[in-house]
Amino acid sequence: MPILLILLTIAACLPTSRFARPDGFTRLDSAVATLVTMAIPVLLTALACRSVVRDLAVNPAARPRVARRYSWVRRRLPFVTLAAAILSVVGWGWSDTVAQTAAVRVGFSWRLAPFAELLMPLPYFVALLLNWVSHHAAEQALHRTSEAARQRPDHPEAAEFWTLAGYLSFQVRQLALSIGLPVGVCALNLTLSRFAPETMALPALQFAGLGIAVVAFVGFPRLVPGLLGLEPLPPGPAGDRLHATAARLRVRFTRILLWPTRGSMVNALVLGVVPQARYVIFTDRLLAALTPAELDAVLGHEAGHVKHGHLWLYLGFLVLSSAFLAAVGGAAEQTMKSWGYTLPGDADWAYGILPLAGMGVWLFVVFGWLSRACERQADVFGARAGSCDDPACVTHDDATVLVERGRGLCRTGATNMAAALDRVNDTAGHDRRGPRPSLRARAQAWLRAWQHGPMSHRIEFLLRLADDPALGDRSDRSAFRFKLGLTAALVLGIAGLSLVVDWHELVRGL
Repeated sequence: MPILLILLTIAACLPTSRFARPDGFTRLDSAVATLVTMAIPVLLTALACRSVVRDLAVNPAARPRVARRYSWVRRRLPFVTLAAAILSVVGWGWSDTVAQTAAVRVGFSWRLAPFAELLMPLPYFVALLLNWVSHHAAEQALHRTSEAARQRPDHPEAAEFWTLAGYLSFQVRQLALSIGLPVGVCALNLTLSRFAPETMALPALQFAGLGIAVVAFVGFPRLVPGLLGLEPLPPGPAGDRLHATAARLRVRFTRILLWPTRGSMVNALVLGVVPQARYVIFTDRLLAALTPAELDAVLGHEAGHVKHGHLWLYLGFLVLSSAFLAAVGGAAEQTMKSWGYTLPGDADWAYGILPLAGMGVWLFVVFGWLSRACERQADVFGARAGSCDDPACVTHDDATVLVERGRGLCRTGATNMAAALDRVNDTAGHDRRGPRPSLRARAQAWLRAWQHGPMSHRIEFLLRLADDPALGDRSDRSAFRFKLGLTAALVLGIAGLSLVVDWHELVRGL
């Protein structure tokens, strides 16, 4: 969802995405139509959340059924909101209304005001904010009736739920983290290009912009602790063990941090390509849910991303993909011109939308494939993190000596990693599929987990790994060959296309 949201938000900001209003529509008509359209998903969300609150008030014992229904709604209604926003921009000419209204006079001409592009997707974000108000009531009701909250006073779910202001702040900060940097850079670039087009066209400045973007990517994790309200791990056995495991694995980072989510999220992640701005983050609910051995496995999974250079790989992939797709687009445009074909005058939007659509498909297919390969490598390293030097061991005890730097793999380490994923799946409340799920269920599972792969597939692989520890080395070699081949293909593709596409086109793509 974040990548889709980034692409659609950028698409709404582009000048080529300013669709004209329907015939006879004034700017007021466009604004009213947009308001009514965006009100529909807001109303649907409010009704669904009100139903959750009412049902739990009448019968708290129905919480499992109500929670499943709410989860279904929570996953699908955001796409209804997105569809309403797209209809407003494309059908009702909202972007055209903004372009004609938010203008400033420069010399003898009118230009779109600085950063006015951000008004194009504004109806979506206003609707999102109103939806969060409804979600707060529903999730507060689910929180109060949680079995864990009633039975374990020390559990994160037993903490007092967010106030409305705190909940909205929590959601806004996550949104800012996921889309703020790319959308902000896009708006800045469009504003500078509009008011200083000659300067922005200079190749030296474009290369400098690429350098600044890379530096921002490297340094951005420094802002994350303050942005998300992260805290140092509290002193205690869990924190001491995680730090000892990190030292044993020889993984360098700035700090291990706790993400207080009031028990609403079950997740762990690593951010930062350099040790001086690298953080390993655990949510409060994940720390409470997993056993010490499972926490070792999860930390090992995040360490695996660092050890295998996945964060640098993702950065390089995005840079090379941008250049490659720009070259493909330039070559396609030249081919069309050589054939004497040009787009109709009313289809200028295609020059902005089609490249973004191509990027979306490319990311879903190719980056999804790459990401799943990296996740498997990280799962293997998570198994190594809790392994001893006996591949056939049955269990570990306090006297077991675990391997250094993840240089080994045993049955117990693999089963601990599988157990960690299984417990995360249960704690997050994901539905368990039967032994033979339907084709539709399998397709939905892959769509939801396109970056990581379905949890059931990952667990099944780890159980095979427990029976055959040598599978870990074979899997690592296969992932390495795939990463090397993909990188080489992108480099060769760019080199080949550079023979027919001007290098300025490649720089603009970057």
